[in-house]
Amino acid sequence: MGKTKENSSQKLEKRREAKKMSMRRARQKIRNDPIRYAEEKAKDRERKRKSRPHIQDLSERNQRKVRKEWKERSKRYRQRKKAAKKDEEYKNNFLESITPPILEEPGPSVKEIKKKL
Repeated sequence: MGKTKENSSQKLEKRREAKKMSMRRARQKIRNDPIRYAEEKAKDRERKRKSRPHIQDLSERNQRKVRKEWKERSKRYRQRKKAAKKDEEYKNNFLESITPPILEEPGPSVKEIKKKL
């Protein structure tokens, strides 16, 4: 008989769980040791710093490309912000239009109306 999919998928799931627990224990070990933790954090910062080059390190053409992307992102951000503000103003105006005004002087009370009748 051959392997069943259920059996192999269960084994795969067990392997994933074991790997997850192993990594969790390893990370916990590092977190418990302040010196190793500081080293790991420094390595992580260095890795992140290297992942994106500074703009002055790029060629002129790539600098223009990156700056163009920045402009487009900024433009989209400002448009979203402006649209959100406009929606908020619309909601406030709508609520003001359907809410009855607050009277400064109260109208006649029920007792006063009954006395007149």
